[in-house]
Amino acid sequence: MCCKLPQITDLEKPANQWCPHCRNHQNCGNYEQRPQMCRDFFCLFMTQEALSEEWRPSQAHFLMLMKETSLDRPQLVVMVDPARPDAWRKEPYYSNLRNWSQTHYVIITIGDRWRALFPDHEVDLQKVGPRDELQFIDALTEHGPKRTVQLKRAD
Repeated sequence: MCCKLPQITDLEKPANQWCPHCRNHQNCGNYEQRPQMCRDFFCLFMTQEALSEEWRPSQAHFLMLMKETSLDRPQLVVMVDPARPDAWRKEPYYSNLRNWSQTHYVIITIGDRWRALFPDHEVDLQKVGPRDELQFIDALTEHGPKRTVQLKRAD
């Protein structure tokens, strides 16, 4: 999935398309000469020993990245294979992602469509542009405080 889902500018590879160097959707045919951005890339499955084999991106059909933010919590980005858009909703993924949303901002990306996942709800952000920004908001509702998100369009 790391050879398909992210954009790789050094190779002029758009997001959600297989890298031309990827062989049989399994390994890099240009491994020794791969760009630095590929050398530096590690999804959460590669860095978290606690994640079992079912979280391997080739099995889960998504990959996860942790992004530090200037906000009060880190952001967990789940890049889902558009060929399997509901993969993240299957168990054990969905309940774990919802649980992690208590301590992380969880953003699900499926192509250019994004969703924000919270412990008690989801927000469909529709299509998100490369310069658009997410604003996380703590709103006071009749049932108490509720965290949500709004999309701030660049244009």
